[in-house]
Amino acid sequence: MRRKLFLLGFVFIFAVLTVSANAQFKEQGIEVGFFGGAVFGVNESDDRPLNPQGRFSMGFPVADKLQVVIGGGYAVDEGDVYQAFLMPIDVRLRFSPVSGDVVIPYIYAGGGMLKYETEVTPPEAYSDVDRTGWTGFIPLGAGMQFKVTDLWSIDFSGGYNYTFSEEINPRDEDPTDGFAGFLAGIRFSSGTGETDKDGDGLTKNVEKELGTDPRNADTDADELSDGAEHNQHMTNPLMADSDGDGLKDGEEVNTYRTNPLVADTDGDGLGDREELMQHRTDPLRTDTDEDDLVDGLEIETHQTNPLAADSDGDGLDDGEEIYTYKTDPLMADTDKGTVNDAIEVRRGTNPLDGEDDVPKKEVFEIVEAKKIVLEGVTFNSGSSEILPASEDVLTKAYNTLVENPTIHVEIQGYTDNTGSLAGNMRLSQLRAEAVMQWLVNQGVDAARLTAKGFGPESPIASNDTREGRQKNRRIEFMVVE
Repeated sequence: MRRKLFLLGFVFIFAVLTVSANAQFKEQGIEVGFFGGAVFGVNESDDRPLNPQGRFSMGFPVADKLQVVIGGGYAVDEGDVYQAFLMPIDVRLRFSPVSGDVVIPYIYAGGGMLKYETEVTPPEAYSDVDRTGWTGFIPLGAGMQFKVTDLWSIDFSGGYNYTFSEEINPRDEDPTDGFAGFLAGIRFSSGTGETDKDGDGLTKNVEKELGTDPRNADTDADELSDGAEHNQHMTNPLMADSDGDGLKDGEEVNTYRTNPLVADTDGDGLGDREELMQHRTDPLRTDTDEDDLVDGLEIETHQTNPLAADSDGDGLDDGEEIYTYKTDPLMADTDKGTVNDAIEVRRGTNPLDGEDDVPKKEVFEIVEAKKIVLEGVTFNSGSSEILPASEDVLTKAYNTLVENPTIHVEIQGYTDNTGSLAGNMRLSQLRAEAVMQWLVNQGVDAARLTAKGFGPESPIASNDTREGRQKNRRIEFMVVE
């Protein structure tokens, strides 16, 4: 007795522990079963043939793998010298330790009441036997259910029923009676289809409509659950890449934030994967480098760099060059006139006309026996150091010498009358020599030049005013041959 009770308890605990989160009985809904089979007594009779039994049951799901079954039936327990009729009514817990779409193995245990009617008692039956009565019993067994459709299945089971009575086969020194047997039958299911085995947010019925796998939360393996695809993102749970752009739907949603339903999220003419993997542009921004050209036009039409606003490095954005100035965004100097496009734009010359890249050389007009005053050549006070502001005038003098390669020039230096005569003579000579050296440094042959200081001689304005003295401090050219 103790061993049998221990076995019942162990099976019950094992069954509870094997209940998992996957749907099994829950998706079946309420089940109604009709069974027939054979039974034999478990007692001390020498002859225990098989006898008929029948059973009716109703199963109610209480967990994914746990079902409460209420049932009753009829059986004949007949041996060599006894005969009893049995009518059990019981409540069972039916457990399925593993999931299956077609085959559902299970074990069961429970408790109930058994009405018995003993028609024939053995000769050795004790005298005060109660031929009719009720007793408690514990059913224990296992079975296999085979689903034919979602609404019905066939079932095979076998088990043992331990009773608390000695009067079914009432013999002296007879142990507590029991009976065992097997059943085969049909179960009919209400088949709710509202369970979600894989936890993807879609019921079995919905998954059946969609064609997705109700036991796989991510049917197309795109890193989005079927429920998220169908209910939230409207993507195809049967296609890993709904928009055919080469990126899985999950990558688009979770990693790149692109639209899994549109191959070109930003509408720039480039597919999302093409932007990410090939061009490294931003699939969420039409103009990655913000040069007023969309990425697709840069790559497919203009061949400019969509990651650099100024592809040719000339100081103008690609969009400016194409739409505003009509220059070539791939050539820093479109007109090949030696000055790049941005410099031409800033200074007002035409970046499409190479003729205006280098300004025409300014020269002094050469008039025989007439001096040329180099207005604008200035020096530090009391010094022969030429100031940078003199550059343009000296360049004009240089251009004149280049354009007239046969002339020889005397460079004459003058001062105002402020200070000593000797000092002014020396200063004017040094300044004339400084100008001569500047021209020689530019490449003019020194043999064509002489330098001479005249101090305050030959003033061209009055020394009585500041402006006059400024004019008298000058450099002049004199063509000598």
